[in-house]
Amino acid sequence: MKKNFMMLVVSSFLILFMTGCKKTYLSCSKVVSDTEDLKIYETIKLGYKRTELVDSNIYYDYKFKNDNVDIRTLKTAMELECEGYEGKKGVMCTVREEDDELHFELILDVKKLNDSTKELFPEMLEYGSYMDSKEKLSKEYTCK
Repeated sequence: MKKNFMMLVVSSFLILFMTGCKKTYLSCSKVVSDTEDLKIYETIKLGYKRTELVDSNIYYDYKFKNDNVDIRTLKTAMELECEGYEGKKGVMCTVREEDDELHFELILDVKKLNDSTKELFPEMLEYGSYMDSKEKLSKEYTCK
């Protein structure tokens, strides 16, 4: 009897230990706009540790279809937005230009955010559990 109890305790500990440190990710994307000049993709990636939201990321990919669009102006506007987040703990914002594409990403490490920074991103922090978020986002996005 005592041996079975010890096996149960050890097994439970191993299961918690093996699964407790791993993050689960939900990635949902959609096409926001598709014109003759520009196609914009949006991706939301949420990271969960157990049931707690620990990462909230949003990515925009701008694919330019012709030379009529001024990539520099859009890139400068995005860089100005990123500058507004400089020095904020738990926030990483980057803009990259590659060929005829522009990539914008805003990454939040939820545990590192202070209360005033959290107020800047209510829509990115409103997600609940993995299943609730997947159900909500699946109405507008393709999720995996």
